[in-house]
Amino acid sequence: MKILDRQKVEELVLAAEESPRKRVHFCFHDSNESDIHKLYIASQPGSYIRPHRHVGDGRWEMLTIIQGAGILFIFDGDGNILSKTVLSLAGDVYSVELKENVWHAFVTTARDTIFQEVKAGPYIKPSPNDFAAWSPQEGDSGVPQFIDDLKAME
Repeated sequence: MKILDRQKVEELVLAAEESPRKRVHFCFHDSNESDIHKLYIASQPGSYIRPHRHVGDGRWEMLTIIQGAGILFIFDGDGNILSKTVLSLAGDVYSVELKENVWHAFVTTARDTIFQEVKAGPYIKPSPNDFAAWSPQEGDSGVPQFIDDLKAME
């Protein structure tokens, strides 16, 4: 049995703080070949989940905030923001489901954020075309400005 309890959350947020990517995963699914992937992601401000999409029929994804806060951005293929949704237990939206082939990114806005991700498996390694060409790559020096620009857009 796998359990997400207070002790595990504390371990995850500390590991996320110490991670160069400012996030860590705690998987509930057994393997990359599982039909459904269930994981919790601990994320700190500064983490960058680059705009991407899950290509293919039935490649849906669901995000549910557990603690903290973040913003889910939905884009068109040219990088224009179609929607900006704040996920927070203190707000109005706690969970969203995305259809396949939707360009999206998640920006953490509060320390010690935890969200659950559930998505269709099995794991398919993303191709370069699954990441938005109009966004900086993870680790690029332009990432902090890109995140600030996203958060500032209405």
